[in-house]
Amino acid sequence: MAILSTLSEARETYRSYIEYEQAVREAFFNEFFEIREVINEIEDSIKLYNRYAKTGKPSLLLGISLFIAFTTGVLAPLISQLLPELEILLSTKILVILFIISLFSIVIAIILILRRYRYP
Repeated sequence: MAILSTLSEARETYRSYIEYEQAVREAFFNEFFEIREVINEIEDSIKLYNRYAKTGKPSLLLGISLFIAFTTGVLAPLISQLLPELEILLSTKILVILFIISLFSIVIAIILILRRYRYP
């Protein structure tokens, strides 16, 4: 009887050991795969950064179009609001023309950005 109870205890100890080993193994692999996913994301970010770093400086046309969009879309209406004597110069027709020029410049800038940074 004593041998059977000892064998039963040994079997229970072995089962609990196997369950514990399985839990440790699963936890290790879960952590390993999470770390691997983080490493993959870092590698992807580095690849993306290197691809954009190779494109170099932005073009002069992009800078000019963004400057025109900013001056016509933001500065001109702002100045007309701050200085009332210029409000007469910037009538509704002129503001519409400035708005159209601003939209056109923004579209050019967006096209240039998309052409420069598109995926291969």
